[in-house]
Amino acid sequence: MNSKNIAKGGLFTAAGFIFLYLSSFMPTNKLAFLILSSVIIPITLLTCNLKTAILVYSATSLLSLIIPNKVICIVYIFLFGIYGIVKYFAEKINNNVIEFIIKFTFFNISLGICYFIYSTLFMGLTNSKLPIYILLAGAEIGFGLYDFILTGFISYFLNKFNIFTKNK
Repeated sequence: MNSKNIAKGGLFTAAGFIFLYLSSFMPTNKLAFLILSSVIIPITLLTCNLKTAILVYSATSLLSLIIPNKVICIVYIFLFGIYGIVKYFAEKINNNVIEFIIKFTFFNISLGICYFIYSTLFMGLTNSKLPIYILLAGAEIGFGLYDFILTGFISYFLNKFNIFTKNK
């Protein structure tokens, strides 16, 4: 790993942590800051390399443990943070059906892990007035929209800032 990637990795880790920290104490826009923190990993992949992206994800995940809101930490570690790397490998396959299956399988497993950890740690706080199938359908639609927007952001980033990706 060269010094340029180390420096960028440190900046990306700091940015990811700042977004996570803001999502933990801001009364509104928690999801927006979580999504912004998840965008950091694809940017790292585009401007550095896979090794740096994994290190940024790992460092940001470890730093997220000091955030008071542990739900944000859990969701970042098991879903939003790692998704950029999963998306990278899924899209290397170049088969839309397999990509879709991999992405949504990852999402469902991650959602299950987050739900299990949340319901185990915060017993009794998982009650909802909506049936589970409606919640799951909404989550699936939301994830599809998130993936679509993330893909659009990555395309925009590549087109507008391609100077960053030329000199890895």
